[in-house]
Amino acid sequence: MHISLTTLDKYNKFVLKLHGCQEMSSFVEHTMYSLREIIPFENAVFFSVNPETGSFVSPFHIDIAEAAFDLYRDYYEKYDIYRDVVLSSRPVPTVDRCTDYMCFNKWQHNEHRADFLLKNNMYYLAGVQLLYGDALIGEISIHRKIGQENFSDAEMYLLSLLSEHIQAAFSKLRNTESYQEILSILKQAETGLCVFDRTCRCIFASGKADRYFLNMGKALYTKLEELCLKVIESPVMQASYSGTFYAGGALFRFQLITIADKDCNDIYMLCFDGIDSWQPVQQKQNLKLSERETEILRLVAKGYTNKQIADKLYISPETVKTHIKRIFVKTGVVSRTELAVRAIELIYGR
Repeated sequence: MHISLTTLDKYNKFVLKLHGCQEMSSFVEHTMYSLREIIPFENAVFFSVNPETGSFVSPFHIDIAEAAFDLYRDYYEKYDIYRDVVLSSRPVPTVDRCTDYMCFNKWQHNEHRADFLLKNNMYYLAGVQLLYGDALIGEISIHRKIGQENFSDAEMYLLSLLSEHIQAAFSKLRNTESYQEILSILKQAETGLCVFDRTCRCIFASGKADRYFLNMGKALYTKLEELCLKVIESPVMQASYSGTFYAGGALFRFQLITIADKDCNDIYMLCFDGIDSWQPVQQKQNLKLSERETEILRLVAKGYTNKQIADKLYISPETVKTHIKRIFVKTGVVSRTELAVRAIELIYGR
């Protein structure tokens, strides 16, 4: 497929600047405005996607009224059959064009199409799905109005090539944001604490973990990698894994839990300390937790979700939420991630 030298030059400049973006805001702005120079469009929007609900959030518009998103979210989203068709495809396409999926004669009677898309100059649609595995984490939707030409095969080919770079840069920045949120909490850890990603790469070590590594060398770090790899490669998903191990002639106890960052990417939090350092939760801190709250805190430390805790203790999820809110107040935490870290420290740490 022929690509002109002018377009190729724009493509190369787009990609080089894209991978140099250090912040999400500059990435989104560059992506949208520079994409328009390569593949012209009437208007467009960039969404992040809430991985838990699948809803669009944090829109960035070009030549679309900001109020349009509120209208879409509050009413028209439930009638968006084009989105349903694309996202129900397996595998979910990384790029799409409405004429490849929709029959216009039937689609014109759809309320979202007739009363929202067409009134906002969105006759032809093309999109880029940003995926993590099978999970949708972002989307770009570009549009042309009636009277303009549909997105051509050549343009869709270019969009497909660009989507690979957009996907890589977006995922990198989202991961950085997710890890920063978690790592800022973990810096306060009083135990040996390491966080590993899905490639078994250590992305964080607490101050105490660093001191252990300085004193005991590579043997300890290698053992922690082995423990993490055992969970990653296990055919059975384990939310929590605990036990003891020897390293450098010393006996350690550990707790490894699988948690998810805000994009639902699994990361592995491994808390460890010398065997003599581990004490029961309320022997050392007078938190005045009830027996039920202590029980729930132990399950949080093992990586249980609210539903799993409810099933385990034969209580309702709402009751679990109530107990966790009280634990938040008593422990002084403000997020579920911070509570998971605090739970491990309180139950197993110094």
